[in-house]
This record gives sequence, C-alpha cells and structure tokens, in this order.
Amino acid sequence: MAYTQFSEDVDNVSQLSDLPNADDGLTSAQLKAVFDKAGVDIKDFLNNSLIPELNVSGGKSFTVTFPSGVTTYDFTTTSYNLSASTDVFCQPERSSQALWNKHDVKCASASTGKLTFTAATAPTANVSIQVFVMN
Repeated sequence: MAYTQFSEDVDNVSQLSDLPNADDGLTSAQLKAVFDKAGVDIKDFLNNSLIPELNVSGGKSFTVTFPSGVTTYDFTTTSYNLSASTDVFCQPERSSQALWNKHDVKCASASTGKLTFTAATAPTANVSIQVFVMN
C-alpha cells in the first residue's frame, strides 16, 4: 500500500524579503499567517491524509516470535486470512530492535495462511515481531 506523500512547500518564511511588512506589504496578521503556514499544512496532512491511511482499526495485529538460531521461519495461521494480496506490515517490538537490525530480519510477503521471515544471520536470541494485517 502506497501512502500519500507530503508535498506542501514549507519554506514559507525564507521566501519573504528582509522587511516583509514594508517590502511585501504584509500586515501583522498576514506575516503571522506565513510563520504558521507550515505547521498548519503539516497538521492538516497528518490529520486528514496520513492518519486515515495508517488507521489499522479495520485490520488486526499479532506478535510473532522469530526463534534464535535459524535464518528462515514460517509462521502459519488461519486466523488472519493471509493471501498474496494481503497488506502486511512488520516491525520489531522495542525490546527486539537491536537484534532485528543486527541480523537484518525481514518479513516476506504472505502466502495463503503463511508469513515467511528471513534473517541474514541467525539471531542469538528470539526476536519479537509485531505484525499488522490490513483488511
């Protein structure tokens, strides 16, 4: 799933002249609006674009433990209706972030009822992974 990118120009203040009230003819209120514009644009993007796209209320989440000592782990479940077209997002739990990075753990695409996890090198301890399944 591709997310909408933020594309508003936030260089509002640097585009003003050195004396914006005199040179650009801005009133005090207009000048304040220029300073606030980037924050307003970012807030609008977060609240009206990104958060609705990230909303996982229609999805489900669960935790998978990638066992130590292996480089490939298949997780099978029928509870989440996994298929090749299912959007699945994986991230390590905070306590496993260092192991996730060190061993380059990846969450592969889902096939029917199965997720495949791979690691470049076998982790020395279990890696806890949070999995989000979007419906």
